[in-house]
Amino acid sequence: LTSLISGSHHAAIGTESMNNATTANNNTAVSGYDGMYSLTTGSDNSGLGYAIMYSITTGGYNTALGSLALWSNSTGNYNTAIGYRSLRDAAGSGNVALGYFSGRYETGSDAFYVNNKDLTNSAGDKAGSLLYGTFNATPSLQTLTINGKVGIGTTNPYAPLTVRSTSAGAYAEGINLDINNSTTGSAI
Repeated sequence: LTSLISGSHHAAIGTESMNNATTANNNTAVSGYDGMYSLTTGSDNSGLGYAIMYSITTGGYNTALGSLALWSNSTGNYNTAIGYRSLRDAAGSGNVALGYFSGRYETGSDAFYVNNKDLTNSAGDKAGSLLYGTFNATPSLQTLTINGKVGIGTTNPYAPLTVRSTSAGAYAEGINLDINNSTTGSAI
């Protein structure tokens, strides 16, 4: 906080944490080194971990937990990154990532990841994360991709979606099955 001119309500722990903050407000950085190092006017950011939100300058309302989380984001808002290098390259706003390397290569906005592997690039992040989705103000335009098998009533699914019931009278209502990747599907 050596550059602080008029900002207030900060907590900076760690060598050179919030070193460039000038008029920022309400930020918390707990980092062994360089937490929110580039912060100038951004507000309401919270981070815990080595070099968290290193490049943040004017962005606000971001939360990062884990070393190098949200490292490249300088102006984005409303991001949540939990895990080592999660959303490391994120430049946009409204992203949520949970897990080691989750969303590591994301550069856009409104993305959702659950992952625990370095998947090499943005395409790998989207295709290989256990969960990948997109947020949208219109709920019907939001997406969620599950990259794995889903079991309901079973811990051993044998197909992309396995539903088992041991109760009599089990029924399905309002379900549309897309069989053989057709465009029409079959209603149950």
